[in-house]
Amino acid sequence: MENRKRIILFVIIISLILLGTGIGLGTFFGINKPTRLFIAIHCEPGSFPATTDYPEQYWFNLLQMISQADQNDVKLNLLFNPQWGSYILQNTTRFSLVRSWESNGHEIGLHVHGPNQGSWCGYTNQAAFASDPKYLGTIAEMMVIMNQLPAFGQILTTCSATDEDIIFDYPVGVLFRTSGGSEKMNHLWSKPTTETFTGQSTAGFNHARYGNIQSDINKTLTNSSNYTKSAIMNMLWD
Repeated sequence: MENRKRIILFVIIISLILLGTGIGLGTFFGINKPTRLFIAIHCEPGSFPATTDYPEQYWFNLLQMISQADQNDVKLNLLFNPQWGSYILQNTTRFSLVRSWESNGHEIGLHVHGPNQGSWCGYTNQAAFASDPKYLGTIAEMMVIMNQLPAFGQILTTCSATDEDIIFDYPVGVLFRTSGGSEKMNHLWSKPTTETFTGQSTAGFNHARYGNIQSDINKTLTNSSNYTKSAIMNMLWD
């Protein structure tokens, strides 16, 4: 299984090199020249949100992924569930390494599994779940952890919760939201749309799950010139 993951990662990196280097959504709207591509890496919470067992189990895999991305000058959008945030902050070496990834052009972002989604991360503003054994705290308490990761002190990009949860649990100060993945090629390209959650405006993008579009990747490379310059190629790896 691990060899298969490495092979697939190599394929996605080689494929995306042909289209241009990935870039963080925050950087996309900044002063740097946009490349119209982002690659979202979902770092999942695991089944036991009160522990950091899951990130500890897969930390080495993430190191391998980023090493291969760096070798090919591909920038990733690293979207961490709070269990990963806690795991990173427990160790100064890991924390320094994450900051070095950010300095090298990878984006440090947020991924949230809400209570109405599988493998809930344990954080929500919904009072109905406060007595759940997996409950860890509010979204504001979660962001105290997560905003320590980026040097800027504020995470800018998220893939947060489900439609059921996001109306209650969208984090304050996060400007960009990615979503989708089930519609295969229809979610691969998108233009930013304005969305409003918990009283704040965000720029929303779709993304396609790589596992759903592997068979269509050659068609994507062939037809990429058919999309307008205002569209962005958005791919999810989880």
